[in-house]
Amino acid sequence: MRVQSAIEFLTTYGWAFIILAIFIGIVIILVSSKSFSSFSPSSCYISPSLPCYGLSILSNSSGSVAALIFVNNLGTLMSLSNNGIYARIANYNSTGTCLPANAINGALVVCISRMPHIVLPVGSQEYVPFAISYKLCSNGACHNTVYNTSGFAIAYVGNYKKLIDSITIKTNPPNGSIAVYGIHYSNNALVPVISGIQYSLFAIPPNKYYSFGQWITTANISIGSTVSQSTSFIASGNGTIDALFTSTTTSTSTISTTSTISTTSTISTTSTTTSTSTTATTILYAPSLPSFSTQGSWYPSNNNKQTNPQDTLVLDGVYGYMSTYDAWIEQDEGATWVWDFGSDLTGTFTAVWYGQVTGGFSGYCIDFSINWYASPDGSTWTNFASYTFTGTGSYGSSSAPITSSITGTYRYIKVVQYSTTSCMVNQGYTYVDSVYET
Repeated sequence: MRVQSAIEFLTTYGWAFIILAIFIGIVIILVSSKSFSSFSPSSCYISPSLPCYGLSILSNSSGSVAALIFVNNLGTLMSLSNNGIYARIANYNSTGTCLPANAINGALVVCISRMPHIVLPVGSQEYVPFAISYKLCSNGACHNTVYNTSGFAIAYVGNYKKLIDSITIKTNPPNGSIAVYGIHYSNNALVPVISGIQYSLFAIPPNKYYSFGQWITTANISIGSTVSQSTSFIASGNGTIDALFTSTTTSTSTISTTSTISTTSTISTTSTTTSTSTTATTILYAPSLPSFSTQGSWYPSNNNKQTNPQDTLVLDGVYGYMSTYDAWIEQDEGATWVWDFGSDLTGTFTAVWYGQVTGGFSGYCIDFSINWYASPDGSTWTNFASYTFTGTGSYGSSSAPITSSITGTYRYIKVVQYSTTSCMVNQGYTYVDSVYET
């Protein structure tokens, strides 16, 4: 009887269950699809440590471009790969690059992904899942782990407009330089920037005999302060940024003034002497970007690398570094950086740096050395600092941060790292924060 009752119940009410199942299925499809999401307000989310400012999609008859803006709040430098962003827009997969490629903590990062020949309706709304690929860096070294953090955005499609502006860097005198977002540029350099985004700006005098004077910019460059050596700017089109430096070389001078007063009864002469003295300002004089060379008996260009040499010019705790990989007992490997100050200078030359070995090969010795030299002419070198890592087997070792100095008349500073033919090393490093003269 129970079976018969169940069959009669299903026969009578089965249609209702079928309709209910179809309704639930439609709800699930709508909730999980971008069609449902498109009715929600515009939004962007990555993670609490990477807060998203937004994602914009621009399109015209030639194609579309997406620009993602977020902030690095990871607490350390993040290094974004060449294809730092992957995005899927309107069923189209796209990769793009991010600026700056090495973003310090607190930096604003812009990732641009271009989709040629993909035309999207202006005013439509798109659901955009994306992923950001990066490494974390500390103490001048980037770790091997590659992180892929995903996020999503819902954005309206707007009319295409120019995203990249070209800024011409000028300095007076022309042997000064300018750092834009921590990257150094010499006179007449052309710097690409994102339109409407704020960038840090720092003027670097040509030598210790000059100090910063003022900034001069074209009308479409909005600058935070024209008289601050460290400031910021926002570009709304192509333009020029010019840093003017003033000479601090002055001498003590004496000005004498004599006045004569005459009357019918007396004649008096008064002499007034005024002394004016000025003192030169001490400035850290930065060299040019270091030249890089390799040595070794087995593919030295593959086994020796440089990373972020521009980070060796400013004393800011951000390190550039060289790496050496020596995996054969009968070969040697090495790398060299040379900084050029442009002319002979008399003063104290300083390097802030440290060395590191992250591993060896089991049963084999390590003999990895780091040497610093100074030269007035590029041929005669004086050694002023050394550090050597020795041992056996796999291990990690790092020197403490070192400040090395030499006083005299020099033009070039050089650092050489070297792994001998009698031992091996699985990644030896020289990290450099800054090389400067005072």
